[in-house]
Amino acid sequence: PRADLTVGYQLGLAVAEYDAGDRPRVEFYAPAAGPLNRDDAEVLAAVALAGAVGECDAFGDAKGAQQDFADLQAIFDRVNPKLSPAEQQSATRRAVMNSHKLLYGSRARRNDDAVTAVDAAFERGASLPEVICALENA
Repeated sequence: PRADLTVGYQLGLAVAEYDAGDRPRVEFYAPAAGPLNRDDAEVLAAVALAGAVGECDAFGDAKGAQQDFADLQAIFDRVNPKLSPAEQQSATRRAVMNSHKLLYGSRARRNDDAVTAVDAAFERGASLPEVICALENA
């Protein structure tokens, strides 16, 4: 949820639900059920893979990413016009790159201040406004 919040907020998604308790989670207001255009799908794809990107960066792999990829496929299934398998693969690569850039900056100038600030806010059980303040001030 920490990486999801960091990426989703930076991409302009409004937070619908947030809990920093024992089982942290964040939910965004997403486009209503039905078809998605490709631009909306790109944003949602970056958020869907943010947790996997963060896990790979922190631990070298993403063992808990199965649900992230299931969510990503659900997003792709809603895109109209439909994405070909090659387009889905390209969109997945872009989502990973976009998530990584929002979480850690460029490869040449790594900056994980936002991730560190959000992690610290979650750890102390901060309210959503406090987490957003920490993110914006990072």
